[in-house]
Formats: sequence, structure tokens, C-alpha cells
Amino acid sequence: MSQFKGNTTNFKPSYKVAGETSTPVNVIPTSLEVQGQMVEGYQSTYANGTSKWTPYVLTDTALLDSHNLDRSTFTGTQNADGEWVWEPTNSFSVRQLSQNYRGPNNERITESEVEDAFYNKNGITQQQQLSATQALALKAEYGNENLATVNNGQFANLSGSSEANEDATNAIVDAAGGQLTNTFNSDAELKKVRTQYGDYRYPLDLASNKQDRVIFRMKLSTGRIIDPNNVDVNANKRKSSAIQGSVTLPITSGISDVNSVSWGGQTMNPLQAAAAKATMETVDAAGDKQKDALGTLGKNLQDAAGTVTQNPGVQRAISTMIAGQAAQTKNILSRAAGAITNPNLELLFDAPVLRAFQFSFQMSPRDPKEAGQVRSIINFFKQGMSVKTTSTNVFLKAPNYFEIEYTTYDDQGQAQPHPSLNIIKTCALLSCGVDYTPNGQYMTYSDPNRSMVSYTMNLQFNELDPLYESDYFDDLGMQNGTNVQRIGY
Repeated sequence: MSQFKGNTTNFKPSYKVAGETSTPVNVIPTSLEVQGQMVEGYQSTYANGTSKWTPYVLTDTALLDSHNLDRSTFTGTQNADGEWVWEPTNSFSVRQLSQNYRGPNNERITESEVEDAFYNKNGITQQQQLSATQALALKAEYGNENLATVNNGQFANLSGSSEANEDATNAIVDAAGGQLTNTFNSDAELKKVRTQYGDYRYPLDLASNKQDRVIFRMKLSTGRIIDPNNVDVNANKRKSSAIQGSVTLPITSGISDVNSVSWGGQTMNPLQAAAAKATMETVDAAGDKQKDALGTLGKNLQDAAGTVTQNPGVQRAISTMIAGQAAQTKNILSRAAGAITNPNLELLFDAPVLRAFQFSFQMSPRDPKEAGQVRSIINFFKQGMSVKTTSTNVFLKAPNYFEIEYTTYDDQGQAQPHPSLNIIKTCALLSCGVDYTPNGQYMTYSDPNRSMVSYTMNLQFNELDPLYESDYFDDLGMQNGTNVQRIGY
């Protein structure tokens, strides 16, 4: 977060925060530091204490957000326990920032890198930084050290505004220049975990040419934020820390994807349909009269059964079915009457399906340096997918997650996501198979490491989360009336 600069911007978001009827009372320019990139934005504070950080790249113009859409990435509010918390504004706000940001040299930041900067426990958290910067700006504007006394407690809910929170704010902010300092360090749970790799490439000249490529990155799983008040499990975002390093390989033949959902044949005979209808009507009619629900259900079932059995043919069929049960003989109705009960078979949606991706790379190093890159690439995947131990050895932590991206270059030589290939969500690496003699013969070079002449590496990934249409609609902006230029997921 950059040093406080004062209220020097006229940024006016048009959206309204819940409970507010006016524009923010304070807006300051602030920057979120992500992997060395300073992502510029605006921090808006409202009279009720709510604060939002909106990246510059997501505003309509330099000073205006005019579409009545809340494009902020992080929102700070006070929870039911009175604690000040900063969280992503919505389930896709972090992804939206990642997909739209480009640095001065077209640098990109991944979702995991944004989340790492926000949730990282190896230094001061971005939540604390945002709150501290907010408090400093308001104190400078209103000239009062205790903001809780301003305008009849206008900022009583704001983190750092009361004496109770003053120590926490002062611990974050260096009094000499208002700079944010590193005062929090706690990561004793995991042990013997590698967080730094190199940027490996095969072939080596892939670094200097503009060949289309697939890039693999990792992030360390640190759990999931669970909100007990939110029944939407998918809205509880995974926490993760970025792992330095990457693997870049050429796009090979045989890449594919399969989007699928699970549908299944389901049956419901007339008696089951009658029972279901009676139950649903009972629940709808009972309302708050739960004590009468059981009696109502019995009466509805009796009426439904009477309706079904009024037909003499149905009566005979039921008698035959009962006889078959008594005689422990299947299909007696079909034997006796040449008929079966109508199962009303229907194909119904069952569940989403997690997508799987497979990659196969044959790597034949041409010199000792390239052979070293191949060994490092294989190690990157094997070590990254390994299970993590904890300091107590009571628990095991999940292997690293993987980010996979197909990259191409535009006419100006700038890297960009490949628009004609699929997007892959965060994955788990299920298996990494290496064939050290893919040519059917054991052969090595005479270099000091006795490098193999060729390797074949097979990777099998599965996405962590199902694919939803909201991923297209919200994250990629593929909405009604849009001219879609990308395949998407």
C-alpha cells in the first residue's frame, strides 16, 4: 500500500453502499502491492464506516465508475462481533482484477498472487493495510486523532477510529512517515515446505521466441474461508499463498477438454407421484401450523391413494403386484397382464462434473544446460504435488494447487491468453508419470549428471471447482448482446 497522499482525487463511484444515500465522504488513491506490481486504485470510505478499494483498471474512466456496478475488489465492514474485516467484494472480484490488470510491460498477476497479497501471513496483511490507510486519511482530513468523536460518532465503526483499536493501527503504521511496516509473522504450522522454484523452460530457446506455450504455476493451499452465515459453500473462497517459479512448455498436439454434467434416468410410478404430491401440498398448506402437518399428510395420502385405486384396472394391477411380492416373484404383473406400471422415466439433472485435463510432453535435452532444465521441470511437478506435513505431524496438508494458462502473442509481440483455446480453472495434480526410456532403450549422455537422452512426462489434472455459467457471465463478461471473441472455459 502506498504512503498516504491526501484526498487528491475526484473519483466518484455511482453505486451506493447498503444504508448509504450519498457519495463517499473520503476518497484517496492507494496501491495494492502484488508480486512487486503496484496495482493502482481508489479507497472510498462511507459515513457508515464501510470502505471499498476499487482498482483503477476496473473503473469506466480515470475518475468515474458510472455503470452503477460495484467493481471494487475488496470491501471492509464491521461484522456481528464488532471486528473490522476486509474481504473480497464478491465471489469473482479477485478473478476480475487478475484478468483485467496489465503492468507497464504487460505483466500479469494471477488470482493466487492477489489472494496471497491479501491473506498472506508472512507479513502485514492487506486487510490491516487498507484499514490503517483509511484511518490515516480520515484523521488527516478531519484533524481529529479519535475519529469516533467526529460528527456524533460518524466513524465509530471504523477500524482504528477508537482508542480500543488505536494500538492496532499504530502497530501497523510507522509514526515517522505513515509507512506501513512489517510487524506480523506467524507461519509455524507447516514445516519443510518449498516456496521458491525457478522459471524453467523447455526447450531453452522458448525464452527468446514468440512460440505459443502453456505455463504452469503453483500456489500453496492454506485452507478456505468459511462464513457460517453464508449457505453458499462456493462463495467461501480458498486461501492460498503464491509459490515463486513456473514451468513453460510448448503447446503440444493432443490437447483437449471435455465439458460435461451428470444427468441420470429417474422413475416415479403413479403411487409415488401421488405420495409426493400429497406431501408437497401438506408442506405448502401447513405453513406455521406444524402441529397439524402430520394429520394433514395422512389425510392427503389417503385421498391420493383413493383417487389412484378408484380405477378397477389399477386395483387389479396393485393386487397382482402384492401377489408378486408375497410370492417373491419379479415381474408377475408383466407375466399375468402383459403390462408394467408406468415408471415415467425421465432424464434429470444430477450434478456438475469436475473437468479433467491430461498433458504429455516428450523432452529430449540437447545439451547439459537444457538437461538441467528438464530435471528441474520434472521436480517442479513431483515436489509440488507431494503431501505436506505439519510441525506436530498430527495433520497432513494438501498438495499445492496448479494454475494452467495457454499463452500466445499479438501482432505487437505482447503476451496474452490464447483466445482460441480453453481457460482452465485452478487444478489439483492427480498424477505425474515419467518414462525415462521412452524410446525403448536405456541411453544417457556422458555429462557429469548422466542425463537421460529423452524423457516423457504425463500429467493428469482435475479442476478443484465445477464450471458454472456465472464463470462465463460474470468473469468473462459473456452476457446478452456481447460479441464473444473467446472460447472461454
